[in-house]
Amino acid sequence: MVVIKKDIIYDENNNLKTDIYFPNDTTSQTKLLIFWHGGGWFAGSKNDVKDLGIKFANAGFMTLIPDYRLAPEFTYPAAHQDSKKFVEWLLDSDYTDDDDQQNIVQIGASVGGTLALYIAGIYGFPTVTWSASVDFSNWMKNHQDVIPSRYGANELKLTNLYDIFESFYKFFVKTYAGKNDQAILKKMDGFEKIKSLLVVRDAETNAETACKEIQVALQRNDLPVPETPCCWKGETLRVGFVLFPQCDSTLRNGTLEDLCLSILSDTSADNTLKHIDKFLANLEEYRGKPFSRIFKAKLHTYFSVHNDYVSLKIGEAAKAGAFDWNNVALNPLKNFIQEIL
Repeated sequence: MVVIKKDIIYDENNNLKTDIYFPNDTTSQTKLLIFWHGGGWFAGSKNDVKDLGIKFANAGFMTLIPDYRLAPEFTYPAAHQDSKKFVEWLLDSDYTDDDDQQNIVQIGASVGGTLALYIAGIYGFPTVTWSASVDFSNWMKNHQDVIPSRYGANELKLTNLYDIFESFYKFFVKTYAGKNDQAILKKMDGFEKIKSLLVVRDAETNAETACKEIQVALQRNDLPVPETPCCWKGETLRVGFVLFPQCDSTLRNGTLEDLCLSILSDTSADNTLKHIDKFLANLEEYRGKPFSRIFKAKLHTYFSVHNDYVSLKIGEAAKAGAFDWNNVALNPLKNFIQEIL
């Protein structure tokens, strides 16, 4: 059972609060996870991601989800200052021991990921971001014709999803920056403290398209563009990307679930998977339509017939020992990541 301690004040001057989600068993070795919510710096709240806090705690992390000041009332660098203030408070609080800085990790969503990268540049915390926004100065300079709008479809009658996204992106960047000022935007970039940037995604049904999409996105933001997956490019800032299910530079359609199926720790897994293939094929025939995500169906069917992994999600199954982390298929990925450590 997760215990939640709500509305703990970490900044009295600005009345900023955090929620803490405690896992069942907390020891001196328990990892502390800071989750930074998204919302374009003008919306969002710790209350919006309560379900994530519970999930992270159930996965064994003591999870902290702080609020921070929002635009347009508070523009740059307010949220950045609040994130740093929060970490200072945390390290000086009763919730951490003297050596706990090495136990802190971060996840950030959208602009929360931008804040996580900013904090990683200061403290070196291991950090994962979900679609973090980066390199604002170059993007704004190269998109001067884009009209900022929170509701581009309604306000500007835009129909193309990419145009709608660009309009919204410019809206929230300009809202937080306060104005389209290159000096401010370059400070928001924060790349001077980031040495490496790793992009991870699934290849899905077309690995070549997925590879191209990443390369175009990096080029659009004036970032180094690797020629292939698992290849670093750049000097001051090194950029690389990985396309699951492959862990090397070759391209193959599929997803993380396909990779997971190839590194199962059970030595009899191959035989089990053959029976699962037959079962799912019969089920598709009975339903009269194929599974839209057969790779997910296959992996979770495997979990459901294995007593140790019934009803578990991938991260939970990994913790329970479902995967062989010494599988040779992972070696190229390990070596690739080791280059930046």
